[in-house]
Amino acid sequence: LDVVLRDLSSQEYVTIGRSFFDPTLGKRGELGDGIEYWSGYFQSLRLTQMGLSLNIDVSARSFYEPIDVTEFLTKFMNLRDFS
Repeated sequence: LDVVLRDLSSQEYVTIGRSFFDPTLGKRGELGDGIEYWSGYFQSLRLTQMGLSLNIDVSARSFYEPIDVTEFLTKFMNLRDFS
């Protein structure tokens, strides 16, 4: 059941471990040096004494900014001449 519940989310979002991330899921902020953070959520299905329990929690993770390599080199490595 855990695999079935994670199927759609893993097709639509960036999956890292048991967490799902996307810039549209919440806050997105710049950390500097071409790195930003995305909000996401953690999801797992657990067997408890009362039966099955769906565990959902918020999470955050750092990612490189989605920019072109030349823009990254210009912005963070101070390279201007690409000839």
